[in-house]
Amino acid sequence: MSEPLPNQYDYTQQQTQPSYRVPIAVDNTINAPKRWRRWVGYNVLAFSIGCMSMLLGTFVMALISDTVRNGLQQFVEKLSFNVAGVQAIAILLGFPLFLSIGVASIIQWAALYQQVAVKSWVAESAVSGLGAAFLVVSVIIISIMQRSDTPPSINYLWIVFTMFLIISTGISYFQWRQLRTILIHAWHWPLIAIATWTGMGTLIVGLGMGIIINNLR
Repeated sequence: MSEPLPNQYDYTQQQTQPSYRVPIAVDNTINAPKRWRRWVGYNVLAFSIGCMSMLLGTFVMALISDTVRNGLQQFVEKLSFNVAGVQAIAILLGFPLFLSIGVASIIQWAALYQQVAVKSWVAESAVSGLGAAFLVVSVIIISIMQRSDTPPSINYLWIVFTMFLIISTGISYFQWRQLRTILIHAWHWPLIAIATWTGMGTLIVGLGMGIIINNLR
């Protein structure tokens, strides 16, 4: 007895099945016209929480490290960098800054409706920010603090402005690389982030803390 012939219709359907996958749709809320308000608000929140994380981490590092205490004391007294001062700043900025940027980047990630991978977002933000910070500390700050023709208050304000500008620019560049495939006019994000962080950092950490430091002397 002969075997039944295969169903020609079923065979044709099987052969014509699509070989591609439909990409997951991006939540278009991320491209809303007034998205900048949400971005500014979340960046302000990220700045605030990040600064608190930085202060907490710095306090912990200062408590457990004699190098930090001794180095910072020499730095404050002489207003110049030496080996101890450089070591103190490196230790002081290392873990606290990494923690601060990590926490802040998670808040920024929430502002984008979790449309990017959180691990790569946080990792690239923290590493790029840390690298930019040490670049500023090792090159720009040292050269400015060694100048004797500029008042210390102006030096301090300029250092803070430069640090926030370069660090936020470095972080925002790597964030922009991840956002350019899902955002319309993705350059709006780094523009808002850089302006928010540099502006608030200069006003609060630079001008505000500078006034407090001068009054304590």
